[in-house]
Amino acid sequence: MRYRTDDWSPDGSLMLDPDAFPALRRVGALQGGLVLGLSYMDGGPSLWREGEAGTIDSVRIPGREFAEAESNMAGTAAALCDELGQVYRLLAGDPPVLRDIPLVDAVLGVAITNDTDRIAVSTPSRIDLFSVQENRVVRSFGPLTRGAKDLAFSPDDRYLAAGLTGGVVRIWEVETGELVAILRGHTEQVVSVTFSPDGQWLATGSWDGTIRLWGLDALHTPAEELVPLVEAAWQLSLEDALRAE
Repeated sequence: MRYRTDDWSPDGSLMLDPDAFPALRRVGALQGGLVLGLSYMDGGPSLWREGEAGTIDSVRIPGREFAEAESNMAGTAAALCDELGQVYRLLAGDPPVLRDIPLVDAVLGVAITNDTDRIAVSTPSRIDLFSVQENRVVRSFGPLTRGAKDLAFSPDDRYLAAGLTGGVVRIWEVETGELVAILRGHTEQVVSVTFSPDGQWLATGSWDGTIRLWGLDALHTPAEELVPLVEAAWQLSLEDALRAE
């Protein structure tokens, strides 16, 4: 979606027709000029194609209020969930295809891999990794004492990051399920996590009013080299730090 500078108001906000563009709370870009949005004023999902005024109504589900949506970095697909905890996969295309996934729970967040097969679904106690091709949950991450509000896969689909309501960010290796990093620093729940396109950085946003940028070089450093450095910096053993969450 492109806008001219004339469309912007003096305070820096974008002036939109509220009938055509209801108050969006989650947006994502997909291939083929598609823009996905969830709205506070409309059940959604709403899907536009660049250069066209109307929405693509074939992906709408009457009577369903959608709670969360996340597009993958490749722009080939998005994962969504509604207020009942039903999970969906949206594939970009002409026409785009929305398909429900046989997985219903108390869903807090969703994310989808660039290969469009695996969908991560966070619940209050764990994160499930669902394979569309195998039609089953292939791995679970957790248990969690705090739910994950936002999820993100790295560009190569190797890592899964989760922003937890307790202010901590966890990163797992997808194929093994191994917890490879715990990032501490936020003082309120982490509601947004995003990898950089090169996978070297993770940006996190929190209700504490801060955005943090984390360098991920340490993920590629052997654990036996990292542990002494971490324990010295924290003045705390790794075992005690993990137990403190």
